[in-house]
Amino acid sequence: MSRKKLEYAKVLLPRLDGEIRSFLETNPYELDWKKDDQNRPVLYVRKADVIPDSITNHFGDILHNLRASLDHIEYKQFRTANPTADASHVYFKIPQDKHRLQQLHRLDITDKHRDVLVAGAAFESLNIGAHITETMRKAFGPQFEGATLFIKPADDLFPLTPGKELFVGEVGGQPTQRMGARFHIVVHEPPEVEKEEIGRLLREITTEVEEQHDIADTNS
Repeated sequence: MSRKKLEYAKVLLPRLDGEIRSFLETNPYELDWKKDDQNRPVLYVRKADVIPDSITNHFGDILHNLRASLDHIEYKQFRTANPTADASHVYFKIPQDKHRLQQLHRLDITDKHRDVLVAGAAFESLNIGAHITETMRKAFGPQFEGATLFIKPADDLFPLTPGKELFVGEVGGQPTQRMGARFHIVVHEPPEVEKEEIGRLLREITTEVEEQHDIADTNS
């Protein structure tokens, strides 16, 4: 019985993945080149669509079901020991050493008191290998083999908005073609969560919730 909301949260997870995948397939982030006042090529964000509310709503629903499933563990144990007592005060006390469960608890509270949690796109990595390849070919000729090398930026530019700059080249340089970038959808609710990818965060929380259910089942 106490696992029902956990299992429902696990059903919602792939639905959220689908929502994110469908959104990213619309090509919501477009890049372009421009020259700055020092005649340097600048790769910047030309378009950045706002993520749909359906993503943050699914995120909140999963959080709520995971948190409620923990309360169901405590309720079941209390009701077994006290069949007729008032159980309205019963809730699952989050262990202090369970970081992901602490995040779950605080995010669930925040979600209850706000329309949507703060989520958006962040700059994940840039294919600097394309720039290296063009530079080496200019120096040593076309025989230099192409390279793909995605690196993580020091600044993820969250929240991603039009006009933000991803890369600045050398003075007098030319735009580098095929310099692709990767973006991901993150949640940013400091101090609880700071720019963590939604899917990974929820899966790690779900794992810890499931561990609590396994412990309860073992001890029952």
